[in-house]
Amino acid sequence: EAKAKKLAAKAEGPGGKTSKKSKNPRLEKWELTVGIEIHAELNTARKLFSRATTSISEEPNTHVALFDAAFPGAQAQFQKATLLPALRAAIALACQVQKRSSWDRKHYFYQDQPNGYQITQYYEPFARDGSITLYDHDGIDPEDGQSITVGIKQIQMEQDTAKTIL
Repeated sequence: EAKAKKLAAKAEGPGGKTSKKSKNPRLEKWELTVGIEIHAELNTARKLFSRATTSISEEPNTHVALFDAAFPGAQAQFQKATLLPALRAAIALACQVQKRSSWDRKHYFYQDQPNGYQITQYYEPFARDGSITLYDHDGIDPEDGQSITVGIKQIQMEQDTAKTIL
């Protein structure tokens, strides 16, 4: 409804007069959609795929398992406890938790990833199709009305990369 009002106002032009600018009919069929990718670190005792404990303020390389260091033959060990805070986020964002999800390898070569890949859930994430409603006290523009519902495409878990400290 708000979009329709904005389009009508643009068509009228300043002072309520109809705009005489030529319009490209091909562009009128398009709508700008902007996506945001948000990363959140889960508050868990262990890493997603290793038994090593998590640490924020401790010395670098003090909580590293063989898998974290890409030791040949080391296998990922999914830590079930890491799923609980992710499920809480999915429920809070009104997402549909999927009966089936899977892990993917995202290959890239950078100094923060000793394996040369990251384990993620892009193609079959564990939660999809949620939303969050923002209200005027959340800071939305008064032009947008009293609330805006923002769609959530998916929630996926992924292995955190290391961080480089110079």
